[in-house]
Amino acid sequence: METPAGTLRELAPNNAGLLHRHGSMCEFYLGVADLPRLCTAVMENAHGLHGRYPAVDLASGRMLPAPEHPIEPNGTHLVHWLGDLVESCDSVNGFSVGREEYVVIKNESGPLSIEGALTKMVALHQQWVLDAGAVFTSDTKATTLAGMQCEVSPLVSYDGEGLEGYFKGPVSLPLHIAAAQEFRVLQLPLTIHRDG
Repeated sequence: METPAGTLRELAPNNAGLLHRHGSMCEFYLGVADLPRLCTAVMENAHGLHGRYPAVDLASGRMLPAPEHPIEPNGTHLVHWLGDLVESCDSVNGFSVGREEYVVIKNESGPLSIEGALTKMVALHQQWVLDAGAVFTSDTKATTLAGMQCEVSPLVSYDGEGLEGYFKGPVSLPLHIAAAQEFRVLQLPLTIHRDG
């Protein structure tokens, strides 16, 4: 939710950026039955994002590129934010996720891509396995390449907790630690699971 502009100027007159000098990213999970009502509420609120945008010269019809930085913004982009749905919901649950396991996916390649998110996840899960006392047969780091992944199911551990006792001997990549019910459904090879 936004801090009203007047309040922001009053509380932080010298700060042109964020009130608390940080931001948050959110994911929203909505019930299908609620979508028509909630979408109607969101469409009633548009937010203007000032920026440098490509434009069309109305006299010539030519497309003009976006102005270079440090030129002042040349336009306003009207957007709707899913975060506005929160105000229209009957109840909202919040769940905080640490930065070490959060990745923004906004590019086709690089660290902010699906590949970047998977790279970060397999490294984090391999560290959980090591912290739980496992010894890998080689010093190879987990990657997103076939045969080199390391994944801990969220049904087994959400934050690396409770993995002690899974590893009776050396383990190797690929490694998928699944809950018993996942193992029966997926039938994945090289899977460690605990019955229960």
